[in-house]
Formats: sequence, structure tokens, C-alpha cells
Amino acid sequence: MLNVPLLLRWWRDFKMIDDMEEEDTMTQPASITERLNKVINRISYGSIDVSAPEYDEVRNFMYLWNLFEKEFFKRNYARHTRNVKSIQTNSETLSTLAYFQGVYANNQTRFNGLNFRDTQHSTFITNVLSGAISDEASITKAVIEIIYRYRCNLFHGSKEIASLWSQKDNFIHSNQFILACLEAKLNIK
Repeated sequence: MLNVPLLLRWWRDFKMIDDMEEEDTMTQPASITERLNKVINRISYGSIDVSAPEYDEVRNFMYLWNLFEKEFFKRNYARHTRNVKSIQTNSETLSTLAYFQGVYANNQTRFNGLNFRDTQHSTFITNVLSGAISDEASITKAVIEIIYRYRCNLFHGSKEIASLWSQKDNFIHSNQFILACLEAKLNIK
């Protein structure tokens, strides 16, 4: 014979345990990445997962730029640009320059997307990209100036998060250059 009161009590106890477990998981704080994705998707009207591998190079860039600016520019590139002279030209400098020449030298629209604030910087960079200026110090400065524009456009909201993955190559080349500079300064082999 079925004991209905016992069955109801068992069901009530089971349901109560189930409700408590659900309550516990609901009160657990969501990870920062999950919360960040919700904010990004609300602002960008999309479906983005910034923890996806496509965004690894962007994350690496943020860390590397932070260390680069700290080590070479006293935490403020804009104020200490003269410190570029202390950076040795390395194997990545010419590789990064060649990449930037391929991307920007014959594409004025993309070059304008860097959003240089004044024509003096813009003209200098154009002259380096075209080969009109070719000394090592100027090449290094031009490479860093372009990378600095990535930093500014990223940190000040000019780059759309939803399309950052499409600029992966920009970040890869920037990261390789910055990492080579840091390794040389810190004597890391």
C-alpha cells in the first residue's frame, strides 16, 4: 500500500533541498568574464565571448603595453617619447615595419583609421613607411607610434570590441615587437 503522507513529506523534503541548491548557485557571483561579456553584449548589441581564443592577442597586448610603458616610458609614453632612443632596434623592428608598410603604405583609409592627432606625426610616419626616412631610430619610433595608436584607439573606445578579432594580425605583430624589446632590456633569452 502506498503511504501518501510519507510520499508527500519525502517530496517536500526533496523539493526543499533542490530549491536550496538552486538558491546557492544563484547567489554565487558570476565570474568577471561572464559579467564582462554581458556588459559588452549589451553595449555592442552582439554575441561576443571575450574569453574566446580570438581575443587572446588583444589581452596579451594590454598586458604587454602596460609592461612596455612602465619599463621604457616611466608609465607615460606621451610624456616620455624621447625615451624611444633607448630602445634598441631588434629583429622584430624591421619585421613589424614591413607588416605596417603592407597594411598602411598604400591604403590611406586604413592609415587614417589610426587617428593621428596632428599632421606632424602623420607625415613622419608616412615618410618612414614609404622609405623616405630610413634610419633605425626613426623606424623604431614610427613602429612604436603606430602601436601607440592601437593602444589609444583600444583604450579610448575607438576600436569596436566586436571587430577586434579581425585585427588580430595587428596585435600579433605589435605583441612580438613589444615582447622582443622587453626581452632585450631584461636580458631574457
